[in-house]
Amino acid sequence: MVDRRTVAIALVVILASAGIGYAVTSDYFVGEETHLAADDGPEIVLDEDVELNAQHPFPDENTIDLSPYGTLESDGETFARVSNLDDERAKLGELEVSDEKLVADLDDKNAIGAEGDIDTIEFEDIDLNEQNGEIEYTANSYDFEITVYDLQPDTNVIIRDASDDEELFTVTTDSDGVAVLDELPSGSHEIYIEDGADQLEIRDEETEELIESSDDEVEVRFFPDGDDEVVETRTTSDGIVDFEGLPTDEEFVITVSADGYETRSVYIDSILDQQTVYLLDQEADSVLITFDVNDRTENFRGSDVRLVVQKPIGEGNQSEYKNIAGEYFGAGGEQSITLERGERYRLTVFNRDGQSRSLGSFTPETEDFITLDIGNVEIGPGGEQGFNFNAKTAVDEDTDEKTIRVSYRDRNELTDQLEYRIVERHNESNVLQDWVTVNDAQEHQDTITLDEEDEGVRWVVEYEIDRDGETISDILPVGGVTDLDIPISGEWLAAFGMFTIIGTASLFGGSLSRTGAVMVAIVAFGLTILGVVAIPYPALILAGLVAIIFKFAEQGQGGFMT
Repeated sequence: MVDRRTVAIALVVILASAGIGYAVTSDYFVGEETHLAADDGPEIVLDEDVELNAQHPFPDENTIDLSPYGTLESDGETFARVSNLDDERAKLGELEVSDEKLVADLDDKNAIGAEGDIDTIEFEDIDLNEQNGEIEYTANSYDFEITVYDLQPDTNVIIRDASDDEELFTVTTDSDGVAVLDELPSGSHEIYIEDGADQLEIRDEETEELIESSDDEVEVRFFPDGDDEVVETRTTSDGIVDFEGLPTDEEFVITVSADGYETRSVYIDSILDQQTVYLLDQEADSVLITFDVNDRTENFRGSDVRLVVQKPIGEGNQSEYKNIAGEYFGAGGEQSITLERGERYRLTVFNRDGQSRSLGSFTPETEDFITLDIGNVEIGPGGEQGFNFNAKTAVDEDTDEKTIRVSYRDRNELTDQLEYRIVERHNESNVLQDWVTVNDAQEHQDTITLDEEDEGVRWVVEYEIDRDGETISDILPVGGVTDLDIPISGEWLAAFGMFTIIGTASLFGGSLSRTGAVMVAIVAFGLTILGVVAIPYPALILAGLVAIIFKFAEQGQGGFMT
C-alpha cells in the first residue's frame, strides 16, 4: 500500500484539477491508476477512468464514496484494485483483506463482503430464480469467506457451482438478509445462489422419481430441545411436502406412508442437509432386517441412540450417500427396516453427545437379525490442539477381513463437522470411500473393509475438520504392498518415516555427502513403498537421478568413495 497521507493530498490535487466543471456540475473526472484511501478503511486503485459526483469522497474514516457507483467500506485498512464499475459485473482484484472485511455496496448489485485469503472477486446482481454465475472468485486457501447482503431475511439459500450445478452447501440468511459463505472451495470458481429448501421431496429409491399418489401421509417429528418432540403431520399428492412454518435448521425424524410402498422412518440432521426421502416399492426384491445394539462402551444405550442407514444415490461419479432409513431405537432397543436385497448400504450409530460409530458397509441377502457391536474408539487423547485424527490398517477379529479403521476424537468438543475420504495415493480417480460427512463429530470411528484386490493398494485418507472457527485439512497414508500392522497412529508412523530419512542424511557428511544422497533416496523410496510416508514418485525418481549423477561425477574426479 502507499502512504495514506500522500493519497489524500493527491486526491485534493485531482479535485482541484477538475476546476470550474466540478463546481458547476458536481461531476469530476478521476483517471486510471488513481489511489483513494480512507483514514482507517479501504485503500483502492481505480483500474479505469471514471466520472464521480461524490462531494465528500470520504464521508467517514472507514468509507470511500464512489457515487454514482456506490461505496466501499471496512473497519480497518484493506486494499483492492477496482474495475468494471459501470458494467453488469464489477471486479475487486489484488485484495488485501486478511485482517478486515471489505464491503462493496455498488449500484444495482447486492452488496458483497470479502475477508481472508482471497485474491479477486467479481459479482453482479443476484437473482435467486436464475442459474447465473453471479459470483466469481479466486482464493489461495480455504481460510476466507464471502458475505452476501440484501437477500430475503430468514431464508434458506443453496450455493451451487456454476460449472456443473453441483450443490456446495446450504445456508440460512439472518434477520437482515445476510448470508455468510464460509465453506467455499479454494482456487478459482464461479458460483450462483438460488432459493433453498422449504420443501421435502418423496422419491422412489430405485427409480429416483417423485412418488405421486393421492394424499400420502407424512408425519414429521422434530427434536428442538433434545428429548422433547414436536410432531407435525402433513399430506401430499405430488410427492412434495411443504415445510412452510416448520424449523429448517433442526434435526427431525420423518415417517412416510404411501400406497404401494414400504413405510419408512428416516432421521435427517436438518432439511438444509437433505431435502429428499426415498421409499422402497413393495414389489421390489426386498428383505426385512431387524437391528439391535451391543454396546461395550456404555455410551450408546437407551432411547438417545439412533441408527442411520445410507445408500449411494445417483450414477457413477455423481452418486452421493443419502439417509435412506433409521431413527432412534427407543425403549424397545430394536429397529426393523425393509431394504433392497443385494444393494450396498452403510450403517452408522449416533448418540446425542456427538459420538458416532460407522459400522461399515452392509449388503442384505436374507431376512436376518443383526446385532451392531460398538466398541471403544482406539485412539489416544487429543494432542496439543485438543483433537486427534487417525487412520490405520487392521484385521477384523471376527471375520479376519483386512480393513482400514478411521478414528477421530475431540476432547474439547469443539468440532462442527468432520469430512474424509479414502483414495489411491497419486491416483484420486480410484476411490475406496467417497466423502463422508459427520456433523458435530466429537468422537467417531469408521471401519472400511478391503477387498482382496484393494489390500495391496497404497491408500491415503484425506480429511477436513471444521473446528472452533478453523478449517484443518491433511492427508494420512495408510495401507500398501506390505501389511504393516504397527500399533501406532498414521501420523506418528509418517513422522517416524521422516525422522528416519533425516537421520539417514545426518550419517553422511563431508566427503560422504554424495553417498548419503544416494542412501537417502533409497530409504525414502523404500518407506514410500511400505506406506510409511507419502512422497510422490516423480520427486523420488528425480532425487535419485540427481544423487546418482553427482556420485558418478565424484567417481570421475578421483575414485568412488564409500
